[in-house]
Amino acid sequence: MRQISSSDLAIQNKRWLHVGIDEDLNSRGNYFPLPFGHGLSLSRHSVFLEKKDEHVSIQAGEQSPAVQLYPPFSTTDCIDHPKLGEIPLNFWVVNRDMVRQQALSVVGRTHYLTPPQYGLILGCRFVEEEHEEKLRDLAQKRERRPDSPELESPVWTNPAGRLIGCAVLAELLFGIPRGRDHFADEELGRNWRSDLREAEEQRNEENREPEPGELTRRRVVRKLRLTWASRFDVEKPFTGYGEAGTGIGTLLARILKQVAIDYQLPRAKRIEVIRTVGSSKAEDIIEGKREDFLTKAGYDPLKKTYSRPQWEPNFRTGQNTPPALASSDKTYRKLYYCAEFAP
Repeated sequence: MRQISSSDLAIQNKRWLHVGIDEDLNSRGNYFPLPFGHGLSLSRHSVFLEKKDEHVSIQAGEQSPAVQLYPPFSTTDCIDHPKLGEIPLNFWVVNRDMVRQQALSVVGRTHYLTPPQYGLILGCRFVEEEHEEKLRDLAQKRERRPDSPELESPVWTNPAGRLIGCAVLAELLFGIPRGRDHFADEELGRNWRSDLREAEEQRNEENREPEPGELTRRRVVRKLRLTWASRFDVEKPFTGYGEAGTGIGTLLARILKQVAIDYQLPRAKRIEVIRTVGSSKAEDIIEGKREDFLTKAGYDPLKKTYSRPQWEPNFRTGQNTPPALASSDKTYRKLYYCAEFAP
């Protein structure tokens, strides 16, 4: 691979990388689509390009080895359905606006939190439309009530071949989870949390931006080489057909680890996940009596804390309902998971 000078590169509309060299690389005038949440900074990252025949590969990074930005990540894996057998699915990093909107719609229909406005999106869809239609038919038969509000979701009538599940990678900066203490104390020192708090309080008092080298939440995340996975979501017809850890959610969580290592800037060493589950289930997961889709994918549950009751989706309105309005008195806990990779 050859390194491309930053003076020959430009990022336009945050989504397109233009390579301004005297060589025809593609039919778009040397413009290449970047994944959403790519993290590329031309002032901080070196960019490398290789062309073999008609195929172009672009990588970037602060140090070797670099991560691949183009072509975007894509792979195929299979679930084992009890009735239909082995079903292949395609997993890929989203770099098209239309598909991103599909992913945000899936999150809005299936997750108790709002769709994210930033981050790298891993999407999945069925390789064969026939499998998608058969699974949807089986799921409709499970819904014994024809007036079930869940059947009003457009997922039951959408054309086959669309995105049906996703997960998101980003940096978690609006919170400082206690679960990080399991590994941050060793790498940053036992006082890193209090040092960060003091630095933030001082900047707030002085009403100023961080100076170079000052401790910030982003600096903590970058030192730990930490990325945050969230919004593991799969459309309703394609869940609940087997034991936990055998379905699409597990594949999303497992494949997301590969994306975090080789296809996201900055390259990650760890993925953190925060999941809200019922109290009894949380206890069983922490004690190792029960597995969920994350533990099956190699994520370790490190910490549990009490949480407010989980909001519940309203399939008629497409909005999430507060616990009081949903007549829910359930107690939930937040679990902090972490997956760590070899350096």
